Amino acid sequence: MTADSGQHQVVFRLNPSRRTGWGHLARCAALASELRARGWWCALWADGDLSDAPPDLRFVYHKTLAAGPDWQEMPPPEVTTADWVVVDEYGIDDMQLKRLAGVLSRGKSTRCPRLLVLDDEGRRRLDAANLVLNSRLGLERSLYAPNVSVLLGARYALLRTGLARPEDVAPPFPPDAEAVLVMLGGTDPRGLTPHVLEALADIDPVRFCPVVVRTHQSHDADAIRQALDRFSASAWLEGLGASTLAGWARCCSFAISASGGSLYELAYFRLPFVAIVVAENQRALAAEVATHWKMPVVDVDADVRKAVSSAFRALISADAATRKSALASVHIDGQGAARVVDAMEKL
Repeated sequence: MTADSGQHQVVFRLNPSRRTGWGHLARCAALASELRARGWWCALWADGDLSDAPPDLRFVYHKTLAAGPDWQEMPPPEVTTADWVVVDEYGIDDMQLKRLAGVLSRGKSTRCPRLLVLDDEGRRRLDAANLVLNSRLGLERSLYAPNVSVLLGARYALLRTGLARPEDVAPPFPPDAEAVLVMLGGTDPRGLTPHVLEALADIDPVRFCPVVVRTHQSHDADAIRQALDRFSASAWLEGLGASTLAGWARCCSFAISASGGSLYELAYFRLPFVAIVVAENQRALAAEVATHWKMPVVDVDADVRKAVSSAFRALISADAATRKSALASVHIDGQGAARVVDAMEKL
């Protein structure tokens, strides 16, 4: 599908995979959804096999563009004619970003595509970007080149619109049970899910019923099934759209999650959680979560089963009102994508 004449166009450049999970794909899909709602034409310019990703993360785009080995020097025509190119890829350093900006401006007599870079780490200057988004909780001071426009802090967190429309679900749990949402990323490449489930079962396999969000074709599927057999009831879900996830989250009392963008979703649901740092780029957000939201954080380098058990016990022993007020202290309202698009339309 091609863009209509005069229609604003945006291309998203990212590199999601089963190994790294779907966090970047999810936040780009949230932004693409808001852009489409305002009449923009959106394309996904990506590597890798996305067949395991939830459908609402893949099908929000009008078109998918192939990215070959020479993707920077010879980008598809849709890239060079776009109004914006959104880059959400840590593997692109400052020199590569400048090279891409040069290719996009080559031979242009009118305004070339502008660059929006999504970032969490603040390790690059990103001086080739027109706009940088870093939605890290508590971030107030720019970490980037002084000439770059920035959007900073959790008010710009990119949440999928479907989270505001929870589906009705009927968990198969006893009325006195407490469901625990377990999300260790879309693919959990470190295989932490069985250890988390064992920790939860060690505490109380009758009171707590895990709701596991993972594909049934996981590399550690047998270990997950074995751990789930310890519980009186459980659910194993895969390929969840945002609305379905919201419905299940509404039925849960707690969550155990990787320390990526899913923490913003849990805060939006006001769902108390244990956060597990599963990647180096998650450490800064996890530190802010512990400071601002008072949620317990576990490092993946620890004995995960023992550390999760200790952290979850601390979570459930805390006063419920205190937990809720801590999550509400930084208001996550689901309007981050709208604020980002407002900024894009003004530049």
